[in-house]
Amino acid sequence: MAIDSERHSRIVAMMREEELDALICSSPTEVLLLTGYWPVMGTSVAVFTADGGVHVLVPSDEHEIAANSSSAVLTTFHAGELSSLTTPQTAIAQPHTSLCALLSLSHARIGMERNQGIQPASYAVTASYRSALVDILRGAFPQIEIVAVDTALEHLKASKTTIELEKMRATANIAAAGFETMTQAIQPGLREAEIAGLPDGL
Repeated sequence: MAIDSERHSRIVAMMREEELDALICSSPTEVLLLTGYWPVMGTSVAVFTADGGVHVLVPSDEHEIAANSSSAVLTTFHAGELSSLTTPQTAIAQPHTSLCALLSLSHARIGMERNQGIQPASYAVTASYRSALVDILRGAFPQIEIVAVDTALEHLKASKTTIELEKMRATANIAAAGFETMTQAIQPGLREAEIAGLPDGL
């Protein structure tokens, strides 16, 4: 699936305004914003470069899902196995620094999430790198400059693209049709289980 071209252009424009060489984000909503991929366990990391390049570090068991969700360049890492348990931070350190070196970011000005943020609850458990991602970058590349771009990211998320608005309208229309149908089907005396078991297309 191709990345929303309007969204892509807006991100590049924001980076130009902020004078950034790259954006590196790990929060699920930010990874979705930058790549079109919604991470399963929250351990994926998006790297968006000033020239418009889009990369995602994904756990190996999420590769197929990511490939079907985004046209970003994917780099996989092993988040851990039963025979070799490790933390997400340890698992991603080497692949992350290798990707940044490949993208010539060793002396870059990089925008990252640094302040408090809110993530929608989608799974019972998700991982969060917190400050570990910054520590990994600074440990590998002492000359990089890391700047907070939380406000700019929030503005990007708040302003919807044409495609996003079309999807929101379509979703709202489906929900409205569902409410209309069930309003006509629900009758006094019906139990919840009976309502749930009503056939489709009433």
